Amino acid sequence: MKRILILGASGTIGHAIFKCASSKYECWGTYNKNKPLDLDSKRIIQWDIKDVILLKQILADVSPDIIISSLTGDFEMQLSAHQCIADYIQTMDTRMIFISTANVFDGAIDKPHTELDTPYPVSAYGKFKLACEKLLQSALGERCLIIRIPKIMTPSVADNLIFGKPVYRNLYISFNTPQNVAEAIIQCIHIGKHGVIHLSSNDFISVDMACTHMGKNGYVSEDLTLSSYATMMNCEITALQVSIDGNFYLVLQSTDDMSKNFAISCEDCL
Repeated sequence: MKRILILGASGTIGHAIFKCASSKYECWGTYNKNKPLDLDSKRIIQWDIKDVILLKQILADVSPDIIISSLTGDFEMQLSAHQCIADYIQTMDTRMIFISTANVFDGAIDKPHTELDTPYPVSAYGKFKLACEKLLQSALGERCLIIRIPKIMTPSVADNLIFGKPVYRNLYISFNTPQNVAEAIIQCIHIGKHGVIHLSSNDFISVDMACTHMGKNGYVSEDLTLSSYATMMNCEITALQVSIDGNFYLVLQSTDDMSKNFAISCEDCL
């Protein structure tokens, strides 16, 4: 039985992967402050991302066949942790899955983006995620899989879907659910997938329509402007690839045939 180490098993995606994979693989996981009480306590390890020495010890003790990174926290510390992981994998028969984000395209707002498009981040978060992608791909080659995900729909996200005031009619997003992402990742492990894949809904929707679909009432709706988007991303307007139709897209789509097996609509997510 393959052994999987999930870094960030207390987070939304990491937790879903642990739950989904436990029936097929020997799963181990890490958490920082909030220990997930519904996971196997003997295989959940407390780890602070600052502690690289403990990370090396965890890797040596667990000796995973697959490492899945769904970490959060300080960007520089995460980069150091992923460099440590890459160094470990280069000496072992181990594979890596890195959970990335639609934000690697948050400066290219002119259209939905597939795996064939060149990333173009302007936010600090997007730039950090792309730096991790490049580090791991360069070090590990075909032993690395980058999985980019959109907005993940959970009850708490649904309750807070309004991205500030007002809600924008012309800001389009895509979704997925933790369970659907986890099931797709299990399939990726099964077939030895590598490269880059987008796990997203097969369509997209405006934030305004998403709120309406969920029955939210009383919010203010208007159009997003280029200057307000630049403020959101903390960048200069000139750094953005401007939408030609007046809309803004933080949308992932996929050209990969495997992703079609896990196609889900925004309506299903909502």
